[in-house]
Amino acid sequence: MHKQLAAALQGLPADATFVVSLTEHVGAFQRAGIPLRRTWNESSHHSGEPEFAFPLAQGDYVIAFDGDPVARMVADILMTSNRSRPFPSQERSRCVIYKATRKPS
Repeated sequence: MHKQLAAALQGLPADATFVVSLTEHVGAFQRAGIPLRRTWNESSHHSGEPEFAFPLAQGDYVIAFDGDPVARMVADILMTSNRSRPFPSQERSRCVIYKATRKPS
């Protein structure tokens, strides 16, 4: 799955930012050559914030893997998004990339 995700990431804008759980999938970003500073992930929360806080509006794209914290947030929050097709995988989980839509300020 990392190889497929890396290929999809390389097809996105070069300055895109991502909300993603990197616990098990950091390899896809390494393979795609995307610096982790362009992600909002487990290490991005600050003291005083709830552990594992993922503000979905922090990225241009939201990457959710079945069962991970980001997927649970997407399921819990009504998010206007364009959903790409899930990657086929021999693994049990699937990956979905959402294009985040931001309300004008």
